[in-house]
Amino acid sequence: QGIHIITVSRDRTICVPASEVWRLLREFSDISWAGEMGRVECEGSGVGMIRRIFVTEESPAEERLDALDDNNMSFDYSVLRGLPMPVKNYTAKVSVSHLDSSKSLVAWNGSMDADGVTDKEAEAIVGGFYDMLLEKLESYFMASSS
Repeated sequence: QGIHIITVSRDRTICVPASEVWRLLREFSDISWAGEMGRVECEGSGVGMIRRIFVTEESPAEERLDALDDNNMSFDYSVLRGLPMPVKNYTAKVSVSHLDSSKSLVAWNGSMDADGVTDKEAEAIVGGFYDMLLEKLESYFMASSS
């Protein structure tokens, strides 16, 4: 079985202006909106910066910001090591689109190789993770608006 790339995409309409959602998501060093994901340490700033998410103390997930595009409200990142999912060669793009003055569409698109599981299992695990992140993002805005 040769290596082939899996792509996983999830999106969610959030009842918040796109500019507000982007202001939060563009800060690669800040994932406080995602709830308790673990301690975060950053090295550098802007494109090329590294963030380490200590879900467990011994093996943090190490992610690199590969692109940041304010005009198109998107950023790309890759996981260098420590991804707590059975995939490798993981890269993703997160984008925010303006739907109307009070709504935006947030999309999470990743590509990766399954690692020790079937492609279908990897897709289900990563898709579930994206769904959780989008739900936490929406909850963050719902909580801050009430």
